[in-house]
Amino acid sequence: MRALLLVATLVLVPTLSAASAAPPRVAPVQTADEQALLLADDLRFAKDLARHKLFALATQVVEQTIKKIEALHDTDLLGEAEFVDATIDLKESENTADDDQVLTGLTAGIERLRDWIRPGSPYAYHPLKVDVLESLAGALRDRGKVHARLGRDGDAAQSKLAADDFAEADKVYEDLYDECTARAEQLKSNEEADAAEAMSLRGNYAYYLRGLNSNEWADVSDDPGFRIEQAIEQLDEFQWEVSDESLAYYESMYQQARAFHKLAVVQRGKGETEDADENDSEAREIIKNALELAREHFWSWVDTAPAAAQVAICGLFSDMWGYLAQLEAESGDLAKGQEWIDTLVKEFDTKKVPLGRRGYRTLLDWAETLDRLGRGALATPIANRIAREGRGTPEGEQAEVLLASLVRGTFIESSDVLMSVARGNVTDGQFADAAFNFERAAALATSDEDRRRFAFDAWNGAGDALTRLKRDVEAAVAFEEALKTAQALELGSDAIASAAYRMYSAFNRRFKDTGDAFDKKQRDAASERLIEMGYEGDLPFLRAEEAFSEVADGDTQGFLAVKSDFEAVSPSSPNYEKAMVYIARCLMGMGKLEEAVTQLATVEARAADPALEPKNADARAKREIAMAQARYYHAELLLRDELKRPAEALAVLAGFEEQITSQDGFFPLVRYLRVKAHAMEGDVEGAEQALQVLVDTGAEASYLSSAAFYAAKALEAKARQVQADGGDPAEAADLLDRAADALWMYCEKSGFASFTNLLTTADWYLEAKNPAEAQRVFQRVIDVFASREPASRIDRARIGLATALDEQHDFGRARPVWKDLLARNPKDPTVRRGAARSFGGWLELGPDDQVTEVAGSGDYADAYQIWVDLQRAANSESKYHDVWWEAKLGTIYTLYRQREIDPKRLSDARELLDNLRLSTPDWDKSTIEYLDPEYRYEQLYWPFFRYLDRQVPATK
Repeated sequence: MRALLLVATLVLVPTLSAASAAPPRVAPVQTADEQALLLADDLRFAKDLARHKLFALATQVVEQTIKKIEALHDTDLLGEAEFVDATIDLKESENTADDDQVLTGLTAGIERLRDWIRPGSPYAYHPLKVDVLESLAGALRDRGKVHARLGRDGDAAQSKLAADDFAEADKVYEDLYDECTARAEQLKSNEEADAAEAMSLRGNYAYYLRGLNSNEWADVSDDPGFRIEQAIEQLDEFQWEVSDESLAYYESMYQQARAFHKLAVVQRGKGETEDADENDSEAREIIKNALELAREHFWSWVDTAPAAAQVAICGLFSDMWGYLAQLEAESGDLAKGQEWIDTLVKEFDTKKVPLGRRGYRTLLDWAETLDRLGRGALATPIANRIAREGRGTPEGEQAEVLLASLVRGTFIESSDVLMSVARGNVTDGQFADAAFNFERAAALATSDEDRRRFAFDAWNGAGDALTRLKRDVEAAVAFEEALKTAQALELGSDAIASAAYRMYSAFNRRFKDTGDAFDKKQRDAASERLIEMGYEGDLPFLRAEEAFSEVADGDTQGFLAVKSDFEAVSPSSPNYEKAMVYIARCLMGMGKLEEAVTQLATVEARAADPALEPKNADARAKREIAMAQARYYHAELLLRDELKRPAEALAVLAGFEEQITSQDGFFPLVRYLRVKAHAMEGDVEGAEQALQVLVDTGAEASYLSSAAFYAAKALEAKARQVQADGGDPAEAADLLDRAADALWMYCEKSGFASFTNLLTTADWYLEAKNPAEAQRVFQRVIDVFASREPASRIDRARIGLATALDEQHDFGRARPVWKDLLARNPKDPTVRRGAARSFGGWLELGPDDQVTEVAGSGDYADAYQIWVDLQRAANSESKYHDVWWEAKLGTIYTLYRQREIDPKRLSDARELLDNLRLSTPDWDKSTIEYLDPEYRYEQLYWPFFRYLDRQVPATK
């Protein structure tokens, strides 16, 4: 059994003298298929990075992966990579409240997706085409909504752009439906009924999405009534095909209610009051029905639902409650609307489930409604809640802007609220107000807890806002307050140095602008203060560090320029070793890896020299940080594919935790690298021990999953080597069992993201003669992926599950699985052979050639017929090959097993044995050597035939 692996590449940010290297190991050459699987998991990792908002890093991983894929000429994988690249752009657009940034991200993603499906694209039959069409249509619809919002103030150009996007999205949704329909038909013809049904449902879902698009299109359409009626019809089409036990059913009801209300608004504008009232009533009725039914199906258990399901359920209910509130407000009953909002808040608080972004959006819409109706006092606590709980989301940012507007001119005595208001001022470009509110927040932070939470950030915020206003002297004073706060609260040398440097920079900018003697005096005083604090030497370093942060990946000239800046840092600077590490990172950015290795070894040698140890505690702390960075980067560099020197990496990492005790943030990174290095060396025991250290020290899932993968890969490679060398089968099985344990950890810690890896885990357990664990994992494959993978792939797991049950002689549970598999895959040879063994049993060869009979489930007639059919096929295609002999043995054994039910079958078995022995007296023992090498098999069947020859009586 050839096991397939996927790798999760852990991309990390932050090592010493070269050690005596062990004899180099020759790594096995990877096939193109194996390389493709590794690269596919890199793409999954990039998606994970994007999900965690590490967009630049995600893009970097994808770009590197695309280059490797292009070398393989793998069109399918290249299509997937380009889709992931577009998805990152779209994901980035979802995580900003700035309309320009949203439009930039959406446009970049749309252009990539358009190119993906352009005429003549190599991806016409790509498996991901349905996903691409759905993403493109959704991105066009999202961009249309942004343009529509920007056009509400009468900007006709924006409204035209919105209409164009909605029109194109409508066309793409049509293409999506057609593609799903065609693929469903193809799957039906291939007898993949489950996959065909899933694809048909997905095509039907295009009606729902198209309905949403038509609903939004109405806002900028020349004929809004037509578009709304189109939306109602499309949503109705969807509801006819989807079960009322599906959350999507109630989502469509909610969207249909919105459409009916929009239609009522259009009708009122035309004076069709009666029709409008009827449609408004219909909207309310639909939503209330949806709430009642969905509450029974979903809200009752939302607090125990899996995370993804909980987000979807919470989003739907917050939308429905919020929309009912808006309907009441529009009709003039604000109190009734507030009751619906109070219901929403109470229900969420009672269930103790998070509001989520859709909940924030609902409350934010209500707060804006209250503000518009002159009820700012009611809107303020809502905006404050969203600003506090939704910090870091676009909705939280918008709430800060609203809150700033609501409280303008009022007296606030809360640092927390003032910080939100000030951030809202910054977003809105109101920098003078921002500076005032940041300063007020700092002044009100009088308790130690509040000072730690707010004061330093508040003074820095005030300084930034004043800098934007070019009020540099005031900015310098604010940064000076930040410096005093950092010193008083002992926030650490980095915070202190940063504030001090920003204070100096503000005075320096002022002097450069004016050239005034007084401003020069202020600048010089700030410089003297830096000298007194021991930070004067930090200035060149801090400037270079700022420049480094602005260099883009691949900008060789940029790295070269910044490298020169770091080389200008004086050896007397407390940041000298850190500058040397940055020089190495610049060399890495320029692709000069060997020079970077030499540079890092130099840093380590210097940092380890006691004669150079500074007396100043702050300088010693910076030196320790530099040493930790250098050793980490050094080891990470040595383990890259371009160098692959794991023995040197282990020497660099030796004793890291004991020697650099203050830098415990590096410990998980170092322990992860040790696992990887041991695995690359083929030292499986070392890899397992290092992995256990990660487990015992409570490392995060990302480190554990990647480290476990490397350990699993090394264990499996060693097991295969033992097998190839003809070693002890028990040793190989033990290694493979341990590899499966490690790969299970990888799967579990990575959230069961990879079907192939989870299936491989089960395969390894089965091959290692651990059927109980194999059964558990095969069942997990089915539970996790049944709704996400084609039926043909899930059947692969079902075959494994049934086989694992057979290995445990649990034929009662295996039998229905094989029956189901046979019914859906009647011609699949793997299913037929597995079912025949399970139904009719088999013979096992033990120590001293002792043969044991396994009875099977007792469906001997069924097993016999399968073996006969397999034998007939083998007679014409591969006589005397493995399958031919297995089928011959199966037919005779199943006849033999029926001896007590039908004694005549024993005579039939004897006749077959005698006829077979006439042509092959030694059974397969005499025929196997004549097979071509590629068809030879290890298992000889002749001991089993000899056993049956003794057991089956001769005919009289």
